[in-house]
Amino acid sequence: MAAKSDSELGKVYADGETIIENAACEPEIRDFGDFFNAMGANITGHGTPTIKIEGVRNLSAVTYTPIPDRIVAGTYMCAAALTGGEIEIENCEPTHLRIVMEKLGEMGVSLKTLTGGNILATGCPDPVIKFFFRVFSRFLTAF
Repeated sequence: MAAKSDSELGKVYADGETIIENAACEPEIRDFGDFFNAMGANITGHGTPTIKIEGVRNLSAVTYTPIPDRIVAGTYMCAAALTGGEIEIENCEPTHLRIVMEKLGEMGVSLKTLTGGNILATGCPDPVIKFFFRVFSRFLTAF
């Protein structure tokens, strides 16, 4: 993911159009493109396998709030699962955590989406958790 971000950064000022094929599709890449577009870049397709960057001469300063960290939120949900505890995670984006929430739900973890993008995760009193690892498991791929 960082390599794609660095590549985007370098191409923002390049003359003409740059196309990045087989790009990372994580929410962070989409947010990175949104951030640069807010500064005046011309990036399309960010968050898809094909990113197009039309070079610009200048970028402007902006105030920008990045998306919440889905890896941290998923880690806290796993902590509730492993300890049998309960945790409310504030200001997260449940749509970015769909797979994690689905898998934890299959393991018996109670997950409730609350107002304001909060998630309440309650682990099982006697958790029995089985992890199955596969290549490209979709659980969390951005390590």
